[in-house]
Amino acid sequence: MSAHRSPSPSSVDTMVIEDSEKAPSSPRMPSRNYMGSGTAEDPYVVDWDLNDPEDPYNWPSVQRWFITAQLALSTFTVSFSSSSYTGGIEYTMADLGISYNVAILGISLYVLGFALGYVGVDLPLASDNYYH
Repeated sequence: MSAHRSPSPSSVDTMVIEDSEKAPSSPRMPSRNYMGSGTAEDPYVVDWDLNDPEDPYNWPSVQRWFITAQLALSTFTVSFSSSSYTGGIEYTMADLGISYNVAILGISLYVLGFALGYVGVDLPLASDNYYH
């Protein structure tokens, strides 16, 4: 990836970033000008081009609804699978000879994983301290 300063008529610094790996495969793609200098005080401002086909706002409604349905189904599947075996918990307790507390341990730890997974993994990665 190479970068060089682009002469700009405005007082805002812009930088042209060219990806040498992608350049041969997509000769039609123009160089992109990103406002900013790439520092913590003046970060790059990256935005979609007008009528960019990769911008989700420009996708067809069918494609957007398909992705929404996939995410909804995934959410339902995870929620359903966390408690699907509770209907037969009495049979599980009898077959395995375990107490009620041990039988519901799977559900408890699954739900606890939802809470602690976010706090312990996702939250630190999304915090501002991660980037400094």
